[in-house]
Amino acid sequence: MGQVRHGSAMTTHAVRAAMQRSQASLSSLSRELGINLKTVAKWRKRATVEDLKTERKAPYSTTLTQAEEAVAHRCLQRHGISRLPRSAGDKQ
Repeated sequence: MGQVRHGSAMTTHAVRAAMQRSQASLSSLSRELGINLKTVAKWRKRATVEDLKTERKAPYSTTLTQAEEAVAHRCLQRHGISRLPRSAGDKQ
């Protein structure tokens, strides 16, 4: 079964391994393979031929810190919207 690559990928595991083993210069390898010089340099310095994960390493925070909450509270008060409008179903 073949390796699955994303649409703009120019290299496979085999090509990356060949780049890492090769003693040729970066420029000659990039010309030979038809890829950017920076791509060859990137794969040369990596220890593995596996793609790195593209998603965030740390999840986004879903809560505000106390400092962020204080800033938001001050902003809402300054603009006169610190309270939600009463809805028809609210008891008074």
